[in-house]
Amino acid sequence: MAAMKHCAKNQEHGVALIMVIFMIVLCSALLISLSDSTYTAMRVNRITEQRVKAEYILKSAINFARVLIQKDGTDFDDPTQDDWMQFQDGREVPGELVGVNEPNVKISLLISPENAKIPLLKIIDVSGPDPVWRDVVFKLFQGLGFDNEPTSPDNASAEPPVPFYTSAEMVGNLIDYLDQDSDSYSSGQFQGMESNLPQGSEFPNTTRVDSLQSTLLAIPGFTPLKVQQLLPYISVQDKGATAKINIGSASVQVLSALIEGLDPSFNSATASAEAEKLIQCRDPASGGPYNSNLSSQITQCAPNAPPTLSSKLIAQTTIFSVIAKVEYGNASFFASAFLKTKNNNKLPEITEFLVY
Repeated sequence: MAAMKHCAKNQEHGVALIMVIFMIVLCSALLISLSDSTYTAMRVNRITEQRVKAEYILKSAINFARVLIQKDGTDFDDPTQDDWMQFQDGREVPGELVGVNEPNVKISLLISPENAKIPLLKIIDVSGPDPVWRDVVFKLFQGLGFDNEPTSPDNASAEPPVPFYTSAEMVGNLIDYLDQDSDSYSSGQFQGMESNLPQGSEFPNTTRVDSLQSTLLAIPGFTPLKVQQLLPYISVQDKGATAKINIGSASVQVLSALIEGLDPSFNSATASAEAEKLIQCRDPASGGPYNSNLSSQITQCAPNAPPTLSSKLIAQTTIFSVIAKVEYGNASFFASAFLKTKNNNKLPEITEFLVY
């Protein structure tokens, strides 16, 4: 009997010990869970705080770019006088210039001339397709090799295979997308396909482009690879009647396409050679930078260039692409904006702004 009582007591002690251990484990688990959730909440709050601060810093950096552009006192781009041009390749901005004194914050700014690209929307004028800009865009497509790739990486893995469109057909489809009628564009080698689209796939015909990349991808022939190739050379920011290309910043591809589009007697090789001459003349040692005497400078620099070339060029940036970057601790935040200059020495207008 005594042995049974002793055994029962041992069992009670064992159960009690197990319950104590269970409670300790449970409390430890709750404590760990609480600590983890507290740490996660603190981390989320810290990230949220950084994001909010970064957004204000990015806005300050964009406004700093606006001030630099406003202080441009010349009627042409001059790297010796225009402060904004020091940021064309990206540059760090001292924090105190934008009201930031925190040591763990690094701010960078990139200011680029947006009108150094081909104004894509000029392919459609108020009276319809503009044959000059149409031909310029066509020559750009050809120069990028869009006629040479029925077996491109875009097509290789697609099921069903992506239909191949020539540069001329792509231009026709682009005009169809941007014009306001529902007919297929047809002019010589330029043949659109709008009339043949199945019901429910019609083009919007609004001449409006909200996002250049997404718009192009909606047009037959514009594959992701081709769109990525195009983006450095085209813009939809300048919609004005006098849209021109900035000769002081345009790439050889853009200038070459412009020369070929203006004068059919130029082939890609001769047009590229003239474009290279125009780029070399930006150097002060070769007569640059380009200024208000643009026509005579072009004649002297590239005498074989088309006589109408200067009518499509400008020596001053009127639309700017700005990218600001904030490195806040281990996180990075970005903002992009398009700025358009205004008269009367006012701050440039922000036409688009995005934080990401």
